[in-house]
Order: sequence, then C-alpha cells, then structure tokens
Amino acid sequence: MFSLCQHRSCANENRIWAATIDYTPDHLPIIGRAPGLDHVTVACAGGAGMMWGPGVAKAAADVALTGATDVLDVSSLGLDRFDEAGRSRLATDPIALPFPERISAQ
Repeated sequence: MFSLCQHRSCANENRIWAATIDYTPDHLPIIGRAPGLDHVTVACAGGAGMMWGPGVAKAAADVALTGATDVLDVSSLGLDRFDEAGRSRLATDPIALPFPERISAQ
C-alpha cells in the first residue's frame, strides 16, 4: 500500500485502510421481494452502506414482515427495475459516490 501513496505526507503513516464500495448502476438501494420467491426479501444498500444501512435495514425488515414500509416508498426499488443488461429505469442518484458522471465517462 505504501507504494501506492504518492504523497510525501503518507511516508510516516503506520496504517493504511482501503476498501471497495459495491453499488447498483443507479446508485440506489434495492429493497423488495425477490422476483418469483414470495418469502425472500432483497436488501442492498447500493453504495455507502454505513450511511444507508439503518434505513435499508428498517425498510427491508418491514417489507419482509408486512410487505410494505413507512420508511419510504419502496415500490420502485425492487430488482425488477433493472433490465437484462442491468440498466435501471430510474434516474441515477446525482450525489452518490462514486459520482455517476465519472463512471459513465470511462
């Protein structure tokens, strides 16, 4: 990791932490029933999990137990919003990390 650090200020660091962030193509969470599986609920943060985590967990628990939640309208957040190529019918979250315009420019 130290060889990846190009800044002189990193030379005295004893520890470096790195991680990956998994995200959905539209950078929005997936919350809903699994298509074709009535007793399976899908919950995926879609990005920065520590920020999404509590809300996604509460919404997913509600959906699993009752089929709905008052946390937010999850009717459009299911897996069925993605086509066969993985494209979402929803607009991309404009403030999500990594920033969508940077990803699409690659």
